[in-house]
Amino acid sequence: QAHPNERVFVISYDDFNPYLDHFRAAVRVRDATQALARWRLHDHMDTILAQGVTHLIDLLTTEKISLSTLSLDQRRDLLLLAALYDQSTGEPIERRWDRLRRRSGFRPLWSRRDLQIGFGTTLFVAVILLIFPSLRTLRILPWFLLPIILGWLYWGWRLARAEWFARDIRRGLRVLSRDPSALRWELLWFQPSELGGQPLPTAAQTGGEERYELLRKFQGVLKTLGFAGIIVLIDRVDEPQQIEGDPRKMRALIWPLLDHKFLRHPGIGIKLLLPIELAYYLEKEDKEFYDRARPDKLNLIKPLRWTGPSLYDLAGDRLRACAVEPSQNG
Repeated sequence: QAHPNERVFVISYDDFNPYLDHFRAAVRVRDATQALARWRLHDHMDTILAQGVTHLIDLLTTEKISLSTLSLDQRRDLLLLAALYDQSTGEPIERRWDRLRRRSGFRPLWSRRDLQIGFGTTLFVAVILLIFPSLRTLRILPWFLLPIILGWLYWGWRLARAEWFARDIRRGLRVLSRDPSALRWELLWFQPSELGGQPLPTAAQTGGEERYELLRKFQGVLKTLGFAGIIVLIDRVDEPQQIEGDPRKMRALIWPLLDHKFLRHPGIGIKLLLPIELAYYLEKEDKEFYDRARPDKLNLIKPLRWTGPSLYDLAGDRLRACAVEPSQNG
């Protein structure tokens, strides 16, 4: 109420099934317990980014939010995040990404240098042959094909480079099902120098720092669009098919997320609604875990109990917060 123009971007992280299925297929382990043992913090961050980016692009499409306030670098960041993390299934992902690119005004078709060189050399040779028909002999014609081949060689190199990046990213994003062919064509819109300096989530980058950089890019775009912060709501941990309500499997899934650096990341709030069964494992952890997770700084409440009056007060506060005129009791 004090800051009506500063919205909060909410990410509901409560449907783990598709991400766990993709992860299990990526690590190629049949047993769910063994697969969950290989789950890491960067897998959670990829999932949160996928949820957030997909939701943001949905908002940009349905609410027709203007992208004119974004700088050129932020429009590039938005398109890169969409290429990496958009998981919409409502339409072909290439069409959705291309529409976003045209709306953002980032790099029109005529600015593609690889296509300029390829089409330019082809057009030049075609004009020469039209002006001088006598050059269309079998002995001279092959020499005119050489500039065309050289002209398209740069495009071929970029295509091969984008293909390599796409496949490497596909291996790195273990929780997502990203089509390498679609990703390849989207990456071709970025200059080699732009991709070379970007924090791409490739298979070799598993330390997590590139995910923090991508998260900061996402936060920068959201801030310019009017979202002051991000809230991630994590719930239904015991419901996924591969978890089966087993506290040990829940622990394997959630414990990598309990990282002090991530949970204290500026501009993002994480609210975990966890089953009470995990409290037993939390009390049995060693000093190394407590040094990494710092549960003493996480506003931990265990267990969460409600009385009748407290639930009544909570419902009243929420109704007043959602009222059109907060000064009136609804």
